[in-house]
Amino acid sequence: MREKLEAFRALTTEADASYGSNFTRDGRSRSELYAELNRAEPTVRTILERLDGRLLEGFRSRGMSGYVAMTERVEQALGMLDDRDEVAANLHRGTAVNTLSIRTLGALVAAAIKPLSKEGLRTLLMASGLYDLDGFDPADLALQGSSGPPRGDILRPPLLAAHAQAADGDRNAHNALLEVARRAVDTLSRYPQYQDDLRALREALLSDGYEIRWSEPNLMPDRTQECEIVPIDPDGTPVTAEITALEAELNSRGYTETREHYRLAVKHFTEQDHPSANGQLRNMVESLVTHLAIDHTGYIDTGKAGQGGRAIKHLYTPGGLAPAEVGKPLPEKDGGGMLKGIWDILHSNGPHPGLSNADEARIRMQLCTALARFLLKQFPARS
Repeated sequence: MREKLEAFRALTTEADASYGSNFTRDGRSRSELYAELNRAEPTVRTILERLDGRLLEGFRSRGMSGYVAMTERVEQALGMLDDRDEVAANLHRGTAVNTLSIRTLGALVAAAIKPLSKEGLRTLLMASGLYDLDGFDPADLALQGSSGPPRGDILRPPLLAAHAQAADGDRNAHNALLEVARRAVDTLSRYPQYQDDLRALREALLSDGYEIRWSEPNLMPDRTQECEIVPIDPDGTPVTAEITALEAELNSRGYTETREHYRLAVKHFTEQDHPSANGQLRNMVESLVTHLAIDHTGYIDTGKAGQGGRAIKHLYTPGGLAPAEVGKPLPEKDGGGMLKGIWDILHSNGPHPGLSNADEARIRMQLCTALARFLLKQFPARS
């Protein structure tokens, strides 16, 4: 897709550069160049329409002026692909390791430098195993006294270097980052004045898919508890693969509004803006059920916002029993109740009791991703 768009842009650039001449800079005749443009145009139109139908709205021009106008839309499309690739890169921090994000490492640094001295921070890094990694020089941890770097700068460079290795799939680097975080959490938990910092770090970890777990208090007088940081998702089933598949299906059906709401939800989620992510997920589900109801049940689009509830009534049968039939409204006892239940959850205010904002946002992301894929399979694309 990207290669064809870039090739078309190169052709129009060459045509513009050779204006007024019978030959292009690489020796082709103008007629040969126009023939190539004519052959490429249908494919480029198809790509633009599939990527976002709005890119071709109002576009009717032909000839060289039309090619120039189309190139402007190709530039917009390439920008959209760049944005999509950036989101995908944020989500897929290495195919083998879902490591801690830069934002979470920032929260870790901000919290750890409060209770720990420079010596304590160096000891933390040594004990984590981070300086056992390739490319790390333990001599960097030599005590430099008060003339050494600020406390934040003791942590930031090695954490960022380890993050780069973990993002490339180095599990040892990932485990070292988790160990730094675990030891920081353990230290913060001992100081009442740093509980707000600990909560902020916990939320950041949850956004990345990691949870702080505490053991039962030991039998010693101080009732000490040990902490560990564990992944929320099973290691073999990352939600990112589901996200990629869902975007592809929405693209193929031309549900561009649904797709854009979903992309924004993913973007806000990776940025740890949980309220905005939840709002976009709600919009995504509403857009999707409206499209499906129109395509499969004869539901008539009112053109107004807030159609989700009415559309859902056309997609499931209250009291209906299993089994569901592909392309037909879902029985309440075989998918319909799930659809209605998730819809109701999306319209509740704030996190559910016992869940933080990060917990709630992650669960909603998983629920909505799975629900959307389920509905798209239940109501296949019209041939």
